[in-house]
Amino acid sequence: MGARRTIKKEKFAHKYVETGNASEAYRFAYNTERMKPGSVNRMASELLKDLYVTSTVEKLRKRMMAKIDLSAEMVLTECTRIAFFDPRKLFNEDKSLRDLAELNSQEASAIASIDIFEVRGKGDREGTTFVKRIRFNDKLKALDVLAKHLGLYNTVSQDQKTRLVIVKDFTGEIKRE
Repeated sequence: MGARRTIKKEKFAHKYVETGNASEAYRFAYNTERMKPGSVNRMASELLKDLYVTSTVEKLRKRMMAKIDLSAEMVLTECTRIAFFDPRKLFNEDKSLRDLAELNSQEASAIASIDIFEVRGKGDREGTTFVKRIRFNDKLKALDVLAKHLGLYNTVSQDQKTRLVIVKDFTGEIKRE
């Protein structure tokens, strides 16, 4: 595919930035009625390699990040807060839950939601009790994002680096590389 601009490539790039799904963006920009899902996936993947599409996607993402005042550093900071949060920091010494207004940004970042249930007493247990359930953001997912960013999954073992490759050239001699 060439690097020239077309309306369909433009539509594809905009939809891809909006959804993050190349196949969905391809279906939006192109007529895919007679295409199998595998063909759509393959064509969308190929289109993502197009020079015009990649530069347009990059420009749109930069514009969007500037518009919402977002930086990669902010995203990584938030992931770090979630990944290394200690839930014990949410409780007072008497094991009661700290007031939410007292939480700092790191402590508040780790919380995905708080559910409060009102439970009314029955029989000899009269009165109302409030039960609080705290859900945290996914710690493992945050660690995974950080590991990918730091390239921890792409490390090459020492065995792979020192492996010998033996090649036989046309003269019949064995050469080591």
